[in-house]
Amino acid sequence: MNKVIYFLLALLLSVSYAKGQTHEELFEKALDYIENNDYENAENYLQQALKQEPANPANSLLFMNLGAVQRNLGKYDAALVSYSAAMDKFPNKNKLLHSRAALLCEMGLYDDALADYGTILESDAIDKDALYSRALIYMANNDLEKAQKDFDKILMLSVNNWQALEGKAIILKRQGKWSESEELLTDAIFNNKSRGNLYAHRAECHVALSQLGRAQEDLQKATELKYEEPFLYIVWGKLRLQQYDKHAAKESFMKAKELGANEKMIDELLIYCK
Repeated sequence: MNKVIYFLLALLLSVSYAKGQTHEELFEKALDYIENNDYENAENYLQQALKQEPANPANSLLFMNLGAVQRNLGKYDAALVSYSAAMDKFPNKNKLLHSRAALLCEMGLYDDALADYGTILESDAIDKDALYSRALIYMANNDLEKAQKDFDKILMLSVNNWQALEGKAIILKRQGKWSESEELLTDAIFNNKSRGNLYAHRAECHVALSQLGRAQEDLQKATELKYEEPFLYIVWGKLRLQQYDKHAAKESFMKAKELGANEKMIDELLIYCK
């Protein structure tokens, strides 16, 4: 008996077995697959459970899990349908809205994501995750005033929140306020000494302020902390340019490009390395 026949028999047996299982058993089996990161089988069992008892009040939970599974499989449109189907009777709508908003961001549907985060904040004005995520979308839309307001709200709730401090520092950098940004990042680092991203952002401030020794110290610290993002190498490149080492600058920019940095931006920086 060849492998194809074995496969078909196994598939038939699994379908036959699934039909004999209860709604709850199918759901539990799906959760086992989710726990083992076997999302294809999890999706199959969740769909079978939903078909078996389409009017079951617990289906909102199944739809939420199905949305998460489909998101992991890259089936974003299907995941959006599943999350939306779960919304009607799901007991914790804000949790579900967080999941759907994150999916919408992955799909590039930022206006819809803003609407979901807005709905969350209408019922829970101190949801820090919603405030932070909304602020990031505002920043992406270059609406810096609204972003700063959300970061400020987070800091009112948690004065040393490094994400909000970092966000405000980035806004200051965009406004060319390098000294103020550097001071804010120093405050952030004081209570968050293990965050390599904070050192990398402060290093960029030091480069802009021609404090090259301090910039190098921060970049080395970020590297020691295993911060391995394109931004780190972009700042290294900018530092090397100020040190008149065009060869090293080019290597840093190329490394950033390799790690996924915006190619157009890197190509513009590479012009200075000639």
